[in-house]
Amino acid sequence: MYRLCLAILVVGIFTAMVPLTPSFNSTVAHAACVAQAEDGNWTNTNADFGGGLVTSITLHASNCEDTNPHPDFYVRVFGRCATNRCDWGTVGANRLRSSVQIYAEYGQGPANTQIWMNMSKPHPGYLLVTVRKNYPGIKTTGESNYFRRAL
Repeated sequence: MYRLCLAILVVGIFTAMVPLTPSFNSTVAHAACVAQAEDGNWTNTNADFGGGLVTSITLHASNCEDTNPHPDFYVRVFGRCATNRCDWGTVGANRLRSSVQIYAEYGQGPANTQIWMNMSKPHPGYLLVTVRKNYPGIKTTGESNYFRRAL
């Protein structure tokens, strides 16, 4: 009888400690989070000279988010709006499966802005950002700039 009570007690304690149905939201998923090189705040190296459609970018890897499905990153862009610098907002972005690039897209009124971001191989520690702005019926504009991690 003693062994039976002990066995029931051990099973009861073990069951209380271990969830019966593991979920994506468990802390085990957070233990598997991997830091992404692109994570952080970035500043356009050309912004000091008035150049650049985009002046700063914040990338936040979402591989540790509790929601599923979710984009690979969240991107917040500050860029040119007419003559002022303005917040373009935050959008989801995904790493392209065929490359190391991260892709985001902004709909800005009639214009559509596409942004590709990747860590620079020739300039380690810099983020290469290519921006292409498409206006319907008008010539597409684009540029590439290096961004450095903001201090």
